[in-house]
Amino acid sequence: MELKNRVMMSAIGTHESVESEGRKSVIDKLIAYHVARAKGGNGLNTVEVTAVDKASAHFGFLFIAEDKYTNGLKN
Repeated sequence: MELKNRVMMSAIGTHESVESEGRKSVIDKLIAYHVARAKGGNGLNTVEVTAVDKASAHFGFLFIAEDKYTNGLKN
């Protein structure tokens, strides 16, 4: 992978996602957050902290342990 610079934003909890059935999903607000960081000069953005197992799901972070929560990450 070639980046335009060495500036990288690591995975953080933005709380810019929407809650659905007690789980968090990607929405336009979260996408806009990362787009703004990229326009500001980040060479690489890492999507925020994401739970991949129901037992490890922390309140307020993305959840992808079930397929129905992954739609926003497919684009």
